[in-house]
Amino acid sequence: MLDYYGIGKAGYWYLRRAFAPVLASFQPLTDGGVCLWMTNDTLAPLSDLATVTRATFEGETLATDSVPIDVPANTSAVVRRWTLDELSGGPNSYLRVESANNVFAPNQHFFAAIKDLVRSPEAPTVSITQETATRLTVNLTAAPRSYTILTRVALPVASARYSDNAFDLAPSERREVRIESHDAPITPEMVDIRWL
Repeated sequence: MLDYYGIGKAGYWYLRRAFAPVLASFQPLTDGGVCLWMTNDTLAPLSDLATVTRATFEGETLATDSVPIDVPANTSAVVRRWTLDELSGGPNSYLRVESANNVFAPNQHFFAAIKDLVRSPEAPTVSITQETATRLTVNLTAAPRSYTILTRVALPVASARYSDNAFDLAPSERREVRIESHDAPITPEMVDIRWL
């Protein structure tokens, strides 16, 4: 999960999100439906409001569902189920869950294998701010009609550390990545952005 210099590879960032104290995750059912699980590994009850959106990879919202979240401490529970008829998902659409209060990271469910998804990814818009000689802030915004998978920010500096990395960007979604180097100067020209 980490390279020779201790920098997290893509799997590290996905695993970090999967093992977060609070996690929203989708489970496909054998009948074609899907359920939303909430895992609360904290010592306090969890109350929140989740927004679940069914959308196309080109940015069209097909349906939105507000799901109240009330999960006791140290508990995982199904908080909502959708039947196959309610979803009618295909390789051109996905489900996404977000927290109203930023209690958990957004998560998604694809209705097909990644290789079979029908989408046309475009480069996100990138804005980079030089905070100090050893600190950058990278702001990424997905194109309005593009869903990018495994969006990654990289620098050719072994000591670079990232606040976040290797994430999906839904159409028009914004994400900020802070980068800090402990022993070498870094500049915006050194930043490399990749995506699928």
